[in-house]
Amino acid sequence: PDPTIITDDEHARYQQFQLSPDQSPYERYLVDRILLFIDAFVRSGEVNDPGASVPFLATTMERYYSQRNPTRSFLLKDRSDYIARWPQRRYWLLETPRFIDAGDGIYQLAAKMGYEVRNGSQEKDGTTELRMVIVETPQGLKLMAVSEK
Repeated sequence: PDPTIITDDEHARYQQFQLSPDQSPYERYLVDRILLFIDAFVRSGEVNDPGASVPFLATTMERYYSQRNPTRSFLLKDRSDYIARWPQRRYWLLETPRFIDAGDGIYQLAAKMGYEVRNGSQEKDGTTELRMVIVETPQGLKLMAVSEK
């Protein structure tokens, strides 16, 4: 996924994430890069392809929602089952993610997220708190853990 291509509608979503003017250029770059990564990962959940979120995931994950140390085959089956259950999905961030630089290229994040899922006349919507651990790898940012509270 290429998170750098932003439509007018998506651009409006980014406007809510205003950066502090007292941040250094590097801090602004880092925050913006992480925000783009998170938003692109969240939007990958709207794609009806089980592999759409795989490029965002670390080769070895510690946690994927309730599953510890999930395999790639588990991740693809889980996504495939979820897509079949809820073929229409929409997700969005409700706030600027709060994050901690844990050092060594590891970032812990939390953010409120809204969702709507549908399957014919069945519909669920609400909010949840998305929690993530993102790690810097030679291939770029990758999710090492993701869960909801």
